[in-house]
Amino acid sequence: MTGIERTTNLFVLTDGLGNHRVGETIGTVKARVAALQPGCAFRLRPVWVAVVPVEAGHAVLARVRRDLDRRHLHHDWFRTDCREVVGALGRAMDEVGRLLERGPVDDDPPEPAPRPPTDTGDAGFSPHFDDELATARERVNLQGRAARKIREPWDQ
Repeated sequence: MTGIERTTNLFVLTDGLGNHRVGETIGTVKARVAALQPGCAFRLRPVWVAVVPVEAGHAVLARVRRDLDRRHLHHDWFRTDCREVVGALGRAMDEVGRLLERGPVDDDPPEPAPRPPTDTGDAGFSPHFDDELATARERVNLQGRAARKIREPWDQ
């Protein structure tokens, strides 16, 4: 593979009331939460994050939205438990990973994409936000269909 592969962050946020937002951002999840928080009366926190190629991210989100359609509230919010959302994401990533494997084979491993700076200054986050985000992060390589599980929210 030549050049730098563009990546996106897929994420699941919860408001603590059983509502989950599934989305993506090319910036940091912390910055996206800062943009969404003013519109939510309850504290948003990330429960799952994965870094994937941009094109794969769009395909994964489309499949997740289709799978969770019966639980849809509005925009990208779903009324369901975290296990169902993460399960839908896992199935969608497996499906998209299988589709990507059918593509051309490249013997060179991909170079890691540069990540934008994570420091957004003091945006009023709880001091535990970075810890919560770190425990929710998963790195996913859809080209090899390998995922390294860090921690699921229900394991805590």
